Amino acid sequence: MYNQDHKLLTERYQLINEGMDFWPTRAEKQPNGQVYYVPVFPPEWTDEFHGASREEMDKWMYSDEEAGPKKNIKYRPDLNMHLSNTNAITIVRALEPYLHHHGKTTGQNVKINHEDYSYNIPVDVFIGACKTYLQGTVGVDEPAIPSHIEPRHIRKTADVIDFKTGIKTPGTSEPVGPMMIHGGRDENYIKTRVMQLLRIAEEGKQMGAEKFSIG
Repeated sequence: MYNQDHKLLTERYQLINEGMDFWPTRAEKQPNGQVYYVPVFPPEWTDEFHGASREEMDKWMYSDEEAGPKKNIKYRPDLNMHLSNTNAITIVRALEPYLHHHGKTTGQNVKINHEDYSYNIPVDVFIGACKTYLQGTVGVDEPAIPSHIEPRHIRKTADVIDFKTGIKTPGTSEPVGPMMIHGGRDENYIKTRVMQLLRIAEEGKQMGAEKFSIG
């Protein structure tokens, strides 16, 4: 599904390719008083420029340089979902207690390692966890998160004093680490994704799948 996750990745790659060291932002105060620094995207970045077309994606996924494009006759766009690593981890974290519970109930060992960015879960456990999670979120709305730039960490060095002369050299403060652009999430984002993943898992089980993979 060609959604906000794919758009965010495309924007990041464009940012790298253009060699930009900063991103223009505007301060946006939220109802809870918290201030987000929201990216101001160029006006030419309309929806049609955010992500690659479905035809381009299919060509990347189902072709190679020697043989040329190959058509996957079993490909179903409605069962195709793209998640950024961050959003994939967020969704699995939301399901994690239910995955462990259903794993113990069914006698299936479930190992979750968020550092791998890849998950292989028994399909029955995954289906049960999704259903339990959705039952617990009935009537509960997940708030939206606006797009914003997360502030970089500031590294401070101590003042240096020359004990012979008594001259004091003030320490410095400088940003360290990468600038992180958060693409934001729509209201009920996790709940919507879990419902979509549940449908994919149920159809996969009908086709004979034993494991459900996110990666």
